[in-house]
Amino acid sequence: MTSRKIAIGALMLSTTLWWAPTLNAETEADKATENLKLSEKPNIVILFADDLGITDLGCYGLEHGNTYHETPNIDELARQGMLFTDAYAASPVCSPTRASILTGKYPARLRLTDFLPGQLQPQFRGVTASQPEQQFLPPEEITFGQALKEGGYATWFFGKWHLGKGSPTDFGFEQEYGAQQSEANRFYPFKKKQKNVSGKEGDTITDVFTAKAAELIGIQRQQWDGGHQQPFLIYMSYYLVHMPIIAREEGIAYFEAKKKTQHWKRADYAAMLKILDDNVGRLMQALKDNGFADNTVVLFYSDNGGHTCTSNYPYKGYKGGIYEGGIKEPLIVKWPGHIAPGSKSTELVNTPDIYPTMLQLAGLPLKPEQHTDGQSFFNALAGKRINVDKAIFWHHPHYRDNAPSVPASVVRKGNYKLIRHYDSGSTELFNLQHDTSETQNISHSNPEVTKELNLLLDAWLKDVDAVIPQKNPHCDLEKAKTEMWGGPGDVARRKAKLSSKAE
Repeated sequence: MTSRKIAIGALMLSTTLWWAPTLNAETEADKATENLKLSEKPNIVILFADDLGITDLGCYGLEHGNTYHETPNIDELARQGMLFTDAYAASPVCSPTRASILTGKYPARLRLTDFLPGQLQPQFRGVTASQPEQQFLPPEEITFGQALKEGGYATWFFGKWHLGKGSPTDFGFEQEYGAQQSEANRFYPFKKKQKNVSGKEGDTITDVFTAKAAELIGIQRQQWDGGHQQPFLIYMSYYLVHMPIIAREEGIAYFEAKKKTQHWKRADYAAMLKILDDNVGRLMQALKDNGFADNTVVLFYSDNGGHTCTSNYPYKGYKGGIYEGGIKEPLIVKWPGHIAPGSKSTELVNTPDIYPTMLQLAGLPLKPEQHTDGQSFFNALAGKRINVDKAIFWHHPHYRDNAPSVPASVVRKGNYKLIRHYDSGSTELFNLQHDTSETQNISHSNPEVTKELNLLLDAWLKDVDAVIPQKNPHCDLEKAKTEMWGGPGDVARRKAKLSSKAE
């Protein structure tokens, strides 16, 4: 198998900069996974949170002073498995990241670069920006759900879809529960119709998903005992902890009485986060009760950084922006007998990497023509270094009023992260090893690194055929002030859009 590379002269970071998947010769262990019998393949459970800040969790946040939130079940996954220190989402907002994890491709390659249908873009700011060109997951994409289904897995989807028309059952998932773009009411009765879901008074939608998943796991146990030994994939795409912030009164009261910290202090948010954690615990118990815990890979991730209702300290920014607070994510992988408990990995991981990693976990051949941008971190789970020259990228050509860092494109390689801002035309360079909070722009004092990363970013943008914002001939900064999200210009444009739809 081949890899694409770019040579750009005498480089400070390395002599060759790589950005596409580097598929090294398979080890004997890798080959062995492709020869597993169906009954020997591990079950796979993906727990995919929504808008979860990385330091919301005790296993990431405690060292930064977060003694307020309580996430014992997710923390237990980290104690039993591997915690990644440098994992990212492919976008600072949900839909593009969700597309990237399912397809193994960067959002820019898919032309799906903003949440769907996208924020209405301003008419008078510095550069032209539009809503995402692609308004749904292209039907020709073969998701990891389809790949695992073809590989013999039972495939079940729960929760948030948010990828436009189509549904999980169109993309390889045999059963779907919820599968809406979003969920605006956490408690039963659920305001938005949820597919194949019912409930009772007092239930949250998350409770209902967990109960259904536990039921399916129990049925799978019966089938195994009857001789039909089929592995299963659960993709639990939680609606939590996306706003609105709604939690049980007793939970809110508990956190109101608890000592708050400088950065984490919202009782309602902490109580809502506890609902997520409790349900993770119940799902893990269902695996244990049915005898599947030791042969199940559990992977916990989030789709983008935390919103302004929480703190991403010490990381800068929030959901919607391309500073670390908007894109740096928790990633925990547990696989008993294969991953050392309590281990950590510093490998760079991005959401497109999940696809090829899952194929190797399932003992299936890679599909490089599909997961074009994903690089498996399968060997990292055994504590091995995989690609020290790896670079990862972002392209978010849209304005967001809560995130002045965009529109922008970004590359991270090693400890260096370069941000190209399209509105201001400025460039920022950070050394994340020494400047976690991105406070010191060192682009002018490091011209060689800045040049190298700019060239690498240029080559990647060309490779994915990215849509680049252009200078706006109608730029009027005074008029632009009225276009802020919720401002009079924005409201007028939204009303006009609704009126045109009515016609």
